[in-house]
Amino acid sequence: TTLDEIGEEFLTFMLSFYEEFPVYKTRELVLTGESFAGKYLSYTSRAILDYNDDNSNAFKFNLNNMILSNPLVDTPLLLYTSDAADD
Repeated sequence: TTLDEIGEEFLTFMLSFYEEFPVYKTRELVLTGESFAGKYLSYTSRAILDYNDDNSNAFKFNLNNMILSNPLVDTPLLLYTSDAADD
């Protein structure tokens, strides 16, 4: 599974969730996570924002925030700087 596919799968999940629980549709959506969520949530939020930009969709996600704690965002750079820090 690619990161793009993960974003699309999460989008599909959220649309199904809102169909099952429509009371939550108007509430603010905040994506949160740590570590590898730095990768997952970047692609997930992009999928949601692309969905919102599509004018053919009547429903728009109320995505206002994304909170990342100690995110992994650039693996090669992280590995390089971690090795340098050990010297």
